[in-house]
Amino acid sequence: MDGDKYGYQISKDIAAWTHDAFQIKEATLYAVFQRLERRELIESYQGEKSHGGKRKYYTITTLGKAYLHEAAKEWKEAKQLIDIFMEGV
Repeated sequence: MDGDKYGYQISKDIAAWTHDAFQIKEATLYAVFQRLERRELIESYQGEKSHGGKRKYYTITTLGKAYLHEAAKEWKEAKQLIDIFMEGV
């Protein structure tokens, strides 16, 4: 995910990346954004007025990037273990 994006755009990107296998409702996404902001993993700001209203954009913080890197490492390790177990199925 590159650059700052607004919620609807992120929701559509997730659906596209997963070929519509995973679709997240915007309300759920915004609840997650609130939790991430409280933990200072992302920041938000109001963009320019567009199509009748201002969009709220989100960007990952330095702390958020470090957290993402560590979480991705843990998920890759877990996936490797799952792959080992699945070889026997």
